[in-house]
Amino acid sequence: MPNGFWDSPVWGPLGIGLAVVGLVATAFFAWWFARGPGLAVQASGSTLISSPGNERITVQYDGEVVERVTQSIVWLWRTGRGNVLGSDIVEEDPLVLSVPDGDKILDVSLLRESRVTNRFGHDFSQSAVEVKAVNLNFKYLDRGQGVALEVYHTASDPEAVRVTGTIMGIPSGIRRTSAGSTMKVPVGLVGNVTVTIPTGFVPWHLRGAGGQPRPLRDVLRDTAAETLRAMLWIR
Repeated sequence: MPNGFWDSPVWGPLGIGLAVVGLVATAFFAWWFARGPGLAVQASGSTLISSPGNERITVQYDGEVVERVTQSIVWLWRTGRGNVLGSDIVEEDPLVLSVPDGDKILDVSLLRESRVTNRFGHDFSQSAVEVKAVNLNFKYLDRGQGVALEVYHTASDPEAVRVTGTIMGIPSGIRRTSAGSTMKVPVGLVGNVTVTIPTGFVPWHLRGAGGQPRPLRDVLRDTAAETLRAMLWIR
């Protein structure tokens, strides 16, 4: 090794840089392994039809006159490490799907769940009237597992549907993610409907159509997004 190799002025800044990288890496991995489970929710959809304000024209849903019919797809899934148990839902503040005051829920159905063993359910009843909130329940959710619900309601905003509640072990509460950008689409005699294009990190198996193959570019895109989220835990 040449004389004066260790006396090079490069070693000072290089040593400081390596020390900083080491500290950052240590802090990151300590934070990564310490973080617990979480729940995220996202809603997207469109207003299917609304009353035009003409007394001779009415909008009905299952024989009931309503101001409008809006369809929302609501995704609820587990994030972070560990798992979430249905028994951890606090009885005094249960897991509830609701719409704003003055609106009502017309129907709720289960579109997709990660596993049948998750045993996701709700207490909506077709015979009930003026339903403003529906209780949700499940047995357990492991990382990335969740559910997609189809909700028909009378609110004007498809994203007006909320999921709230307190679950032990998740002090930060249920995290709502952005559903993306909106655009108006002309639909025949109905006129224009507002459609929301989801851009969040909804797990692909809940977002994709069941039983249909997905394009390779979509698989690669979602895999890269999930990997980035896992590394940086984007909130």
